Amino acid sequence: MSLQQQLQKITSRIDLRLSRAAQEIMLKTKEQLKESVNTLWYSTYSPTDYIRTYELLDAVSGKVVKNSKGNYTIEVYFDESLMSTKSNTYGWGTHSGFDNGDFRSGLIDSIIHGMRGSRTNPRYGESTNVIDVVRQESERYANSILKKYL
Repeated sequence: MSLQQQLQKITSRIDLRLSRAAQEIMLKTKEQLKESVNTLWYSTYSPTDYIRTYELLDAVSGKVVKNSKGNYTIEVYFDESLMSTKSNTYGWGTHSGFDNGDFRSGLIDSIIHGMRGSRTNPRYGESTNVIDVVRQESERYANSILKKYL
């Protein structure tokens, strides 16, 4: 086997390990995002005027994108299409506003950047540090998992 073939075999093995590591990191990051949303958002108050669907947790999605050999991007995000906007008896819908407008992206934005809108909203101005917590935990986990794979 030539030197070039040997190097190609080595880089292919490393690429496979990096692919597995990226997949594991993505799955762990998804779980961390779900846990953080549950702890830092859902658990901070109990609603009295609506019934929670917890669809936000089910909307956490992720994927690993291979940019090139040994170069992967991990994406973890809320997939709005997995959340409903069906109307209910209170005059607004699940993840829709009082005007029946779609509020899925607004909810996600509110969790990340803070609540806006009516000052009578009990969560007005409140924001969570979900993204910061998930980013820190994911980086810590990624550093430990890369040692395992490489």
